[in-house]
Amino acid sequence: QLLVIFGMLAVWELAVSAGLIKVYLYGQPTGIWRELIKALADGTLLHHTWITAVESIIGFAIGSVFGSAAGLGLWMSPGLALVLRPLMVAANGVPKIALAPLIIVWFGVGMESKIAIAAIITFIVALITAYAGTEEVDDDLIRLMRSLGAKRFQIFCKIVIPASVP
Repeated sequence: QLLVIFGMLAVWELAVSAGLIKVYLYGQPTGIWRELIKALADGTLLHHTWITAVESIIGFAIGSVFGSAAGLGLWMSPGLALVLRPLMVAANGVPKIALAPLIIVWFGVGMESKIAIAAIITFIVALITAYAGTEEVDDDLIRLMRSLGAKRFQIFCKIVIPASVP
């Protein structure tokens, strides 16, 4: 496998050197390697990696919290869940990165847009997963709680949320 990769890099390098492909369009493996070494040496690669990690983690946290809360909340309103189910499936089918131009227009090119993209990508997955978890709750446990006089919110807190976590 390494031989295939090195072979492809060698062909690429030779094609650029021979002028068969334009360096300003495709780059050059040795030029990319030089820039990597330079970015590692002056610390810019580590700095930008850290910023990207922070943006991703914040976006993941926001999307997970709001998506999970929304997915669990749909258990409280089965009618709304039936209406929203096709929309959730459709939203999951949309390539989220296709929303990036809109998000950049709305939030700008700063950290906020990257966090928003990460949050949107995470939100829909967390929403669908949490809602699917609520549908897997054992109906016998819910009936038992009702027979013991539990209110809907108590059933939600004591049965649905813990059963949906896995």
